[in-house]
Amino acid sequence: MALPDYLTPQPDPLSNTSGDTVLVQIDLFVASSFTVHQHLLCATSKVFKDALERGQACRRMRDGHLHEEEAVFKVYVSWLYSREVSLPTINGGTVHYARSWELLTKSYLLGDHILDMTFKNAIVDAISALMQSDNPNAPSRSAPVPGYWAIQALYNGTRQGSKGRQLFADLCADPLSIEAFEANKRNYPPNFIADFAEALMSRQAGEHGQDFRYFYESN
Repeated sequence: MALPDYLTPQPDPLSNTSGDTVLVQIDLFVASSFTVHQHLLCATSKVFKDALERGQACRRMRDGHLHEEEAVFKVYVSWLYSREVSLPTINGGTVHYARSWELLTKSYLLGDHILDMTFKNAIVDAISALMQSDNPNAPSRSAPVPGYWAIQALYNGTRQGSKGRQLFADLCADPLSIEAFEANKRNYPPNFIADFAEALMSRQAGEHGQDFRYFYESN
């Protein structure tokens, strides 16, 4: 069976994990590659499972490479082996707040592209942890979180009604964020404004409390 061009079989196993490996070629801004165990790629991603077991091409493939960013795919590979979402740090271990939001947003979109709901839910957990952490380089909660860029990116890359959109709208509906958001809401995507209004009503009704598992997706 022929595999899509961005996947190359690699017979030598990595570390102590047994099984065949595959070379995943990435090309967004900078070309790079990752050697990953095949059974891990197939375990939770429908796209990789279809590609490796059925030879089906991925819609994110271009010129023989998977059209994803290296730093983002590195988060995914790290999670495949550790089941932990690794975030960039500064100052001897403090999480870099702004860069973390960028990576978490892009990682959620990666999970959406490769149809890996388990990874997307892990990103939701990481967002929950980031929001609840006492981070000295975090902006004041009087500003909308996750912020304009992340909201735009998420809404450009997800479908209407997605749990990711609901999550971001809910975060901006936090009482500490509303004032700053209202002053700039004309700059946000129209679909987000509608989701934001719905999130406000959900919060007032106490539909899900502070349980981020409400924003999980299932296979």
